[in-house]
Amino acid sequence: MAIFSISHSESGRKQLSLKSPVDLSHIDTYDCANSDEISAVMTQAKIAQSKWKQTSLKERVELLHRVADVVIQQQDRIMDVVMRETGKPVQEAMAMEVFSAVDSLVFYAKRAEKWLKENTYKNPILKWETKAWGEIPADFGRK
Repeated sequence: MAIFSISHSESGRKQLSLKSPVDLSHIDTYDCANSDEISAVMTQAKIAQSKWKQTSLKERVELLHRVADVVIQQQDRIMDVVMRETGKPVQEAMAMEVFSAVDSLVFYAKRAEKWLKENTYKNPILKWETKAWGEIPADFGRK
């Protein structure tokens, strides 16, 4: 996994700088989103989700196949990033990243219709019950 450090630009914006775990060479520096940018992206995600709800199963399956095709077309680029950011050798980048992604996409695309006909899945929204389940460590001191 890439090694990162946090810094700030001249304008004060938080940045993440990535280094290769192999030779500690600089990979890239990324600006972190601010709260306004995150809010804008969340709004876009809500709009996209409402459009996605209208997408048929057939369209979704076709999309999974198209994504698999793009991953195959871009496999060299994907593997280069994986190798640079994780230090994985080429065979592991291919097997664990490219192949497993394509395999999963095609697996679910082929089985989606049959699985959905034979199974139901409820996804209730649950509120964390702190008194019953305990406090989430990430929330310590914020309640």
